[in-house]
Amino acid sequence: MEIHFTSSTIALAVVKLVILMAAGYILYLRKIINDCFVEDLGQLLVKVVIPCLVASRIIMNFDYAGYSDWWRFPLFGMGYSVFGMLLGFVVSKYLVKNSPVKEFMCSVGIENCGYLPMNLIIFAFSGEFQNRLLIYTFLFMTGFDMLVWSVIPLFLKGDLRGSIKPGIFVTAPMIAIVFSLSWVAVFGKGNFPGLLMDPMSMIGGMGFPMGMIVLGAYLCKHKAIVPQKSTAVIASIFLKLLAFPIIMIILLHVCRVQTDVRFFLFLEAIVPTAVSLVIIGAYTGADNAFFASVIFYSHLFAVFTIPLWLEFYRFIYKI
Repeated sequence: MEIHFTSSTIALAVVKLVILMAAGYILYLRKIINDCFVEDLGQLLVKVVIPCLVASRIIMNFDYAGYSDWWRFPLFGMGYSVFGMLLGFVVSKYLVKNSPVKEFMCSVGIENCGYLPMNLIIFAFSGEFQNRLLIYTFLFMTGFDMLVWSVIPLFLKGDLRGSIKPGIFVTAPMIAIVFSLSWVAVFGKGNFPGLLMDPMSMIGGMGFPMGMIVLGAYLCKHKAIVPQKSTAVIASIFLKLLAFPIIMIILLHVCRVQTDVRFFLFLEAIVPTAVSLVIIGAYTGADNAFFASVIFYSHLFAVFTIPLWLEFYRFIYKI
């Protein structure tokens, strides 16, 4: 499968995302929306909108014959986060002293693997390739969500031992993914009542702008523009946006990976820190000021690094 994109296309896609994020930031700053609204909107996004998006896209575009290696993507989702956290642990232990170690590890390992890549894919690509990349994203998110919404909160609270139960892996996006894959296995691709599919697709379509507005509001809420631990913030951004992509492009180049999968995995390697960390930090007592600053500045610098990395990718593989 051939990949077609230009630097201007990617740059414009990133700018559009920043505009949506800025809208959320300004709305919160001007007190047009408040904490209660943002929290409710975030819950609506996670529990309703994203599951509708996931279910509609998978049921209409996924089939087991065309995605015979689908099971690898959840493993990739977990593997990226674990590897990034180990990288953060090594650096925090030997180079970045007096940093919040657990938060630093998470800021390096937990990437914005959903909202940002989905928006980039929607804005920059079209047709079959867009659908394929979105399916990869949803499958990747399966492993990511299993880790981030269950194990990571326990890790931040220092309560990993004896606290992991099967129920912690049950989230709305996970239910939507399992339901969709099961439906396709039984009834086949696209065989879903239109009376239900059309509203579900419409609700799912709200996920892209809604996710970025929530992100912008959270960044404003936590005063992310003024970092309290600037050295740790800089180190985290360096690892997330520079070191990790370098490591991954070397591994992807050495390993034999099909073209579209290689591109997708590289796309996931160059995204900034996940906004979900401030949501998790709010109920685990983690250092949310640190999380918010890393998220803010990693997204700010990603406006420049994402187009540059993709241009570098295009240069290497002559696409």
